[in-house]
Amino acid sequence: MSNDEPITDPVNKFKCDTYFKCLDVTITFINNYFNAQAIGIYKDLALFSKKRIFEIKNNPSALPKDAFQEFCAVYGKCVQKDLLCKEYAHFCRIFHLFETSTFLPNELHPSNEPFETESDEDEDEDLSQRKQISTSNENSIKYVFKIFMNGQLASIFPTLNTSLLIALTLPVSSASTERSFSKLKILKSRLRTTMSQTRLEDLLIISCERDIEPNIENVAKIYIPRRLDT
Repeated sequence: MSNDEPITDPVNKFKCDTYFKCLDVTITFINNYFNAQAIGIYKDLALFSKKRIFEIKNNPSALPKDAFQEFCAVYGKCVQKDLLCKEYAHFCRIFHLFETSTFLPNELHPSNEPFETESDEDEDEDLSQRKQISTSNENSIKYVFKIFMNGQLASIFPTLNTSLLIALTLPVSSASTERSFSKLKILKSRLRTTMSQTRLEDLLIISCERDIEPNIENVAKIYIPRRLDT
């Protein structure tokens, strides 16, 4: 079929004008985002998953010799490969301890009274607390970072902390960025052209991160004193 020949069949016209164009755009973006260098970084980031952490814990020699090589090649100014591998290997050995001790039991020591038992309500409350963290995706970097922060390990493993922060803020695709610009068009309309930059940033954070449940007590502690001062 030549370029000048019109397409009369609506099905073929849809394929040529829409379907094939969407495929071309998708393939182009995949090739741009998942090139040779990006794939190497994603392989290094996969080591932060819970599955890989337990593999290294059970067999420390299983850690590849070139682990975090591509990651440190890009972020070498912030992360040193030798320090990262050393802290990562140590963190793999103790990860399970911090994961199982995320929530403390109601009693650390057994009671001296032989017939004293825990009520059903206390058991249900303790069980619900322990399930809070297990409901999330345990294979994600976010889950590992949550265990890392709950254990207050940032000062003990500073290089690993920096690497996890980079891994969490590194966008795999441009969807989140494009979503932010879409929200920007909605928030700053022609009727809101006099909005200050600070207010615009706050509204963008509220709109883009609305799936995150805020800690109401912390918000109240921060903003109530400000309101009283004014």
